[in-house]
Amino acid sequence: MWKDYLALDGWIISSLQDFYLWLLDRTGVYVATLMFITYIAGVSPDIIRGHLPWWNLIFIGLVGAIITLPYRRQDRGDVKRYNAFAISLEGMVIRHGFNGLQIGVAVGSIAEGNYLNVAGSLMMLIYQYWWVVKIRERDKKPFLKPAERSAADGA
Repeated sequence: MWKDYLALDGWIISSLQDFYLWLLDRTGVYVATLMFITYIAGVSPDIIRGHLPWWNLIFIGLVGAIITLPYRRQDRGDVKRYNAFAISLEGMVIRHGFNGLQIGVAVGSIAEGNYLNVAGSLMMLIYQYWWVVKIRERDKKPFLKPAERSAADGA
């Protein structure tokens, strides 16, 4: 079961990595921006219900402050240090524990029929995955690149 989880984990990281590099090339968006947006989406079920405790605002501020570190590294072009940090996080056992916690909350919310919390838990899980995405310099491309035609297509 652990090997299956690690295979799924690797596939998720690879897919998110490919998506991010595609998005980076077309928009130039920083991974830290996506981290913060995803974190806010993760707490949005409480915001939607109007049950956002005051201490959650402190966590949002703290997460915003922590996210400035990867933002500054990417902004300064410190790709090697950022990627070394992402690789070290990817190998940490505690990351899998936090992933398990979010999956457990999502499963429990499904059992309760609280699908808004399921969505929030999945967004928090994606937030945790953003931390292990590696960056590179931007290779500017148009957002919707037209399909390239091959010689076999008669082009």
